[in-house]
Amino acid sequence: MSKKDIIPLINLYLDIYPEISDHIDLTNLEEKSNNELSEINKECLFLISGYGNEKLRKKEIIFLLVLLCV
Repeated sequence: MSKKDIIPLINLYLDIYPEISDHIDLTNLEEKSNNELSEINKECLFLISGYGNEKLRKKEIIFLLVLLCV
């Protein structure tokens, strides 16, 4: 994936799961390399899938439904 694909995806994660920014440094995404952005994307997905918080689980279901519709 290219930078222009990964950055909007990470921003979408943040819109749905603002708690991610508590665990991952998401400042200056435009300045990061493609490899760094790929790692951040993986970390975001790991955090999203690993949360036990019920509120986040509900958001995760909505997020997956949005992905299915796109």
